[in-house]
Amino acid sequence: MSDLKIKKLKLKDSSLILATSTFQNISQIIEEIVKNAIDANSTKITIIINYEQNTFIIIDNGEGIAKQDFEQIGKFSYTSRINQQPQEVSKMKTQENTHFKYGSKGQSLTLISYLGTLEIISRSVYSQNTYRKVMKKGKVLSFDLKAKYQQPGTKIKISNLFKNYPIRLKTKPIHKDKTKFEDNLRELFLINCQITFLVLEEHNNKYLYSLAATDNSKNRFCQMYGEKYFNSGNYYQFEESNKKGDKIYGFFIKNLINETNFQYLYVNKLYIQKSRLKKIIKENFQSLFGEKRQYKKKYPFYFFHITTQYYEIDHNFQSNKKWVEFANQDQIILLIKQILSPFQKNQNRSFQKNIKNTTPFQKVEPSISSTTSEFPKVFIDQQKYISLPNKINLGNKNTFHITPDFCLELSKLKVVGIVDKKIILAANNQQIFAFDQHAVHERINLEQLKVVFLQLKNTNKIEIYRLPTEINITKCQQTKKYKQTIIHYQKKLFSIGFEIIIKENVIKLLTLPILFGKIINLEQFYLILNEVQLLKTFPQIPTEFLHILKMKSCKKSIKFGDSLSIFQSKQLLNQLSNCKFPYICAHGRPLLTPLFSFHALVKNDQLLLNIDKFLSFCKNKKY
Repeated sequence: MSDLKIKKLKLKDSSLILATSTFQNISQIIEEIVKNAIDANSTKITIIINYEQNTFIIIDNGEGIAKQDFEQIGKFSYTSRINQQPQEVSKMKTQENTHFKYGSKGQSLTLISYLGTLEIISRSVYSQNTYRKVMKKGKVLSFDLKAKYQQPGTKIKISNLFKNYPIRLKTKPIHKDKTKFEDNLRELFLINCQITFLVLEEHNNKYLYSLAATDNSKNRFCQMYGEKYFNSGNYYQFEESNKKGDKIYGFFIKNLINETNFQYLYVNKLYIQKSRLKKIIKENFQSLFGEKRQYKKKYPFYFFHITTQYYEIDHNFQSNKKWVEFANQDQIILLIKQILSPFQKNQNRSFQKNIKNTTPFQKVEPSISSTTSEFPKVFIDQQKYISLPNKINLGNKNTFHITPDFCLELSKLKVVGIVDKKIILAANNQQIFAFDQHAVHERINLEQLKVVFLQLKNTNKIEIYRLPTEINITKCQQTKKYKQTIIHYQKKLFSIGFEIIIKENVIKLLTLPILFGKIINLEQFYLILNEVQLLKTFPQIPTEFLHILKMKSCKKSIKFGDSLSIFQSKQLLNQLSNCKFPYICAHGRPLLTPLFSFHALVKNDQLLLNIDKFLSFCKNKKY
């Protein structure tokens, strides 16, 4: 017989073992706290990361924590999600709107305190008092009343993370979790599109994400990855349900990609990492393309959100393994097949065509860029006259120049036709011109948006995002470079949405501007300061704002393929004639080009073409 006896571990040792097995990386910790913030009905959540100091802060504007709950929070097995009475638990499981799966374990905050120092500051919507609790190794170090918060909400700060687990820090530093951390954040961002999210890397003053609240997950996807995947109608939105109350809604893009990270499956707002259902969805998508072997290493992009009764599903509670099983899986599969069946019958050709030129999705950088569907600049610059150029030397007198007189003549041009739902043909007594219908409308929209922006700026009515906590930017290297610029143009910066406090050589940023749903982040703030310093004056519209105006004008403009009547085309040219720069689109490309000059048809001072008959012919011609 062995002399070894079974003994009970000390609570701190068993808790540390449980903590390290439950939370293996920073992404799982942040995800757990953000879910609690979502449960508190937050509309804004800010995440501040400092990899150099191993410090992480999550701030929300939710309902906050009442004092009586604050006393119990952080204790093992204390949770607000489940009533101890069995009949109440059963009742809760049948309610579709319950948050039963989020924060129901009653151990997360306690375990986090074993991995680092946990500080919780919160003010309840039902109280004017703000309370603060500090925990370490499962013990409460302090619990006291704090200075009043400006608004209800909760701030959770985790410092010295994994200090009690030195092997973890040595073998895998926290910054190496960054990729997994960002993946997990995107999973949360996509399904919680009604919430504004800001993610700031404090150690380098860089915003990873600044996502304004939006109406649906498709718009949130566009915020994260760009809108180019949806411009050409290369996607499909759907919503299906059955008699049992199961619902599936979402969208998918009609091509396969090389990446495996863009299959988003959610059940009752919970992201699912592994499920037999995912394999079935993949096989159904691949069947749209014919032979499975040919596309074995290709994957679909889709967003599926399944809502069902909670007693119909079973999933594990481990943060690092997100699995689910359905009691009614056959019915869920039937719903998915109903969604994909129209494409199996009618759109195999379009799917097979789309797969030829697929590229992996890329994350959109915080700096804002835009695209347009007009001709590439190189193509326009290299264009020559379409008619007569090789037969008749037009001479220098026919070289085309934009003049103020021509701008006035725009409204007098006669629209003679529209080519391929793309090009507007218009003529006067001297030349025929081709106008890019998208670029024309884009220029009109841009100049209108500029007027709107200047009105908002002059009246200090630009929408702002008030930061949950003031950001001290004094010690930032870039702030030192632009300190005098900030002081000199403080009022100008306030007029465009940057509220700054300067007191005793301390510079604090309080607000960020929001323009058409885009939050101007800290990186763009410094780009604006750099522009001001170079120009030695404050521009009417900073370039970073102008980028957003250009993007907005592009997205709301008439596209190639949109049908216009002769009358509508004439209206566009009339509006274009009132623009300050009626000859280039929002991106600086020419929006018109001359096709040919009637001077080439003059011989011995006589015109060889009856222009009136020619224009009449063009009007009656179907393009």
